[in-house]
Formats: sequence, C-alpha cells, structure tokens
Amino acid sequence: MNLIALAFRNLVRQKRRTSLLAAAVALGFAAVALLVGLTGGMAAGLKENMSRVHGGHVFIKAEVWNANGKIVSALTPSAELEAAVATQGDLVKSFHRRSTVETTLIFGSKSSQTRLIGLEWEREADVRDGLTATAGTLPSSLGLGQVVLNSSTATRLGVQPGDSLLLKFTTLDGQQSVLDVTVAAVAQSAANGLFGSDSYLSLAQAGQMLGLEEGQFQALNLTLNDLNQQTQVAASLEQTLAAVATVKLRRDTVSEGGEVRWSGPRYSVSILDDFLSMFTSLFSTIQSLSLVIFFVLMAVIVLGISNTFRMILRERTVEIGTLRAIGLRKKGILIVFLAEAAAVLALGLVGGALLAVLVGALLSLGTFDLGNALGIFLSQGKLRFVPDLSQVLVAAVLIFAAGLVAAWRPARTAANLLPADALRSRS
Repeated sequence: MNLIALAFRNLVRQKRRTSLLAAAVALGFAAVALLVGLTGGMAAGLKENMSRVHGGHVFIKAEVWNANGKIVSALTPSAELEAAVATQGDLVKSFHRRSTVETTLIFGSKSSQTRLIGLEWEREADVRDGLTATAGTLPSSLGLGQVVLNSSTATRLGVQPGDSLLLKFTTLDGQQSVLDVTVAAVAQSAANGLFGSDSYLSLAQAGQMLGLEEGQFQALNLTLNDLNQQTQVAASLEQTLAAVATVKLRRDTVSEGGEVRWSGPRYSVSILDDFLSMFTSLFSTIQSLSLVIFFVLMAVIVLGISNTFRMILRERTVEIGTLRAIGLRKKGILIVFLAEAAAVLALGLVGGALLAVLVGALLSLGTFDLGNALGIFLSQGKLRFVPDLSQVLVAAVLIFAAGLVAAWRPARTAANLLPADALRSRS
C-alpha cells in the first residue's frame, strides 16, 4: 500500500482544514522571518549610515606633543603609515583623509554649535551620495571659505545658500579665532538630527583653522570591501605600526599617573563597531523580543496541529480499524499521520517564506520618514529586508520538528488502536 499517496489523499479530501492549518503555519513563520529580516535590515542601515557619518570602517589617528606640552591630534603622511596600509592589500577598498573642527556658527543674533568635518569632497562620493540637498545644489567641489551646512543647523540659524556665516573656533594650540564662510548648500543625511548633524568644508580649510602644517590631517579613514573584516584589519594595522612606532592599542587605558611622554607620533586604530556599541543593548532587546514572539507563535502552531490531529483521529477511527483489519501495520498508520503533518508543515513553511519575501520586498520599495531618531536605521529612507538565513533556517527546522512532535501523540494513539475496538466505534 502506498502510504504517501494515502496521506496525500487524506489531505486533499479535507482541503479547507488542510489550507487553514498550512496558512496558520505560514503566517507564524512569515512573522518570524519578517522580524529577522527587518531587524537585519535595520542593522545594515545603521552600519551604512554610521559608515558615512564617520567616513569609513577603520580609523587611524595620531597624537603628538606640541611645543606647549599639550597632546594634539595631528597625522603626518609617512612611509611607515603608507606601508601599514599597503599590507592590508585588497581588504581596503579606499581611504580618505579627514580633520574635525568644533565651531560656533553665528548668523545675525543667532548662534549654533556645530562640528565641521574637513574632507576631500571630490573624492568622498559615499558622503555626497548620502546627502540630499534641501536648499541649493550640492557642489562638485568645495573651495576655501565654503561650507555645506546640515539642514537642522540651517533651520536653527535661518540661513540659505549664499549667506555668510561667522565661525568661532579654537586652534590646536588653544587660540581663539574667527572666520567668515559662505553657505554653498544645505543638505540632510539619512542620520540627520542624531549622528548626521555634521557640516562639511574642505580638508585644506579645516587644516588652516586647526593650525596644522601643510599636508597634515587628523584621521586616515579606511573603507573595507568586507565590513566584517574590521577587527582583523585593525589588529593587523596595530601590529604593523607597533613594530616601527608608538601605538596606543585599542584595549589600553590611561594609568592614574597620567600620560608618559613619548617621541614622535603615537598611533591609534579604532573601528566602526566601537561607535556602534551603544546600540548593542537595543539590538539585544529586539532579539529577546523576537525570541519571545517566536516561541509564542511556535506554541500556537503546535497547539493547532495537536488539536487538528486529535480531531482527525476521532473522525477516522473506523477507517483506521478497516486499514488495520486488511493488514496495515501500526507503523503504517504512524507514517500516514506523520506524513500528513510533514506535508502541512512543509507547505506552510514554504508559503511563509514566500510571503515574508514578498512583504519584505514591498516594504523595501517604500520610502519612510521615521524622524531624526529612527531615520538612521533606514537606507536612503528605505527599510531594507536583510534576513539572516541561518536564523531563518533554524526557526524553520524548530517549527517543523515541533509540529511533528505535536502530531506524534495522536499518530501513536491511532497506531495503537485495536482493529476490533476501532470498528466497534461506528455509530
């Protein structure tokens, strides 16, 4: 007797019940897969936006003692630095030089504290691609005396492209200074208002404001081909630089006695994940919530399958007795019941996966305005669907196994029915 064909016939003759049970499994699994995919998309959007904000994935800086006995951030191009970066080979996609100036912007009677990022505007296509001009047009190049102002600061000050601003800032030597600049454009980033409140000016202008020597800058930012190689690249850079210069390792802390004077530059290497540590608790909470939702949904699925197969057992008692009477063994009855459960579960899981992909794709097509706080989790205003296939596969296996376990008891009860007792149950 073809047991699989018998199981299939049983499913087909109760199409409505089969469809409802498979739909319940599909909806539960789709909810889990969607949650995993959207959480993954939020993490990917966060890293993408933070990478744009910070200008890379791995960051090399250097500290030196100046003539006044103060520690200042200044990186001078050198053979040792070039050699260290060169050892990373194809792991490094590109590199960018940056400097940062903390300023107070003054426009008429209004003022606003803003961080100005000095960068090679023409080379940093990722930064330009991550900005949306809200007033004026993003320039192809930034000259001395020009700034691209973030939209939140521009709104507070009430400025427009072409307006002149007065900058108050402090040089690395501690001297107060001022500078007149012109607003070249007003722009908003995906992380605007949270971590994307920076404004931009040319690297040369930032160097002049800080009092850096010509050719100096404050940070060398490396963009990697694989974001997951951050830790490996940082460790390699620290090891290479430590062989020829002073290096402050990422795990080092300053002793209670303070800094011990060193000669030459003291390099330090940081990675993007160092800045994302504040989000660890958030994603841990989301993962915990996802786990709770998963077990609740799995419990509902298990309960539905268990009750359904108990009902099937009552409906087919006479049929089971007939099958046993004509020679079908206990094992055969068990196989028929479990095959039906496996078919329903497989149908539901496949349907749930397709539903999750469809809904995820539709959500990815839309553009959302989640405000300043949540916008950093979006990619260009879009909610990405990036499921972790290993997590989804584990969820599918657990649901499938739990469903079979739920069907096992009714199946075993059916298999243990005595033919005479089953036939006598005919009303």
